[in-house]
Amino acid sequence: MTALEREGVIGLAPHTRGQLLGISAATIDRKLAASKRRERPRGISTTKSGSLLKRQIPVRVYTPWDEQKPGFVEIDLVAPY
Repeated sequence: MTALEREGVIGLAPHTRGQLLGISAATIDRKLAASKRRERPRGISTTKSGSLLKRQIPVRVYTPWDEQKPGFVEIDLVAPY
């Protein structure tokens, strides 16, 4: 919120800003629960492996990975349910 205000994207009244800064994560989750239920994907799986994509992403598996070396990245793709 601070970054958006700094960039001039949003402008908030002091009372509204105070309320937003004071809201807890649990309250946000409770307020958004109905929206999240409506947007929940249906079906068995929301992601499917694609052979075309698998062939386009080079993966080095012939050398040990060094998690301590700068630049190491590990990414997992997940879908919310």
